[in-house]
Amino acid sequence: MSVRLAKGNTLSGYLPFEHVFCLSGKIEVQCLEPDAVMELCPGDKVGIQPLRQHRITNYTDAESKYLLVQRGTYDFIHRDP
Repeated sequence: MSVRLAKGNTLSGYLPFEHVFCLSGKIEVQCLEPDAVMELCPGDKVGIQPLRQHRITNYTDAESKYLLVQRGTYDFIHRDP
């Protein structure tokens, strides 16, 4: 799955194990339990453990692109920010 985030948009959910690769721009990955915030630039990646709540945000004025690589069943659950 490839996702484009327009300025100020956020994607969040509970997912099985996944990797997030920043392709362009800058994105922020926020995780809960334990709390962590990671800023990704092009070429950076982060792994997220199964069932760890997280969200991916483009907090810049420019478009950002990232690649989401996931193992297991897709189980996106939408939450309001």
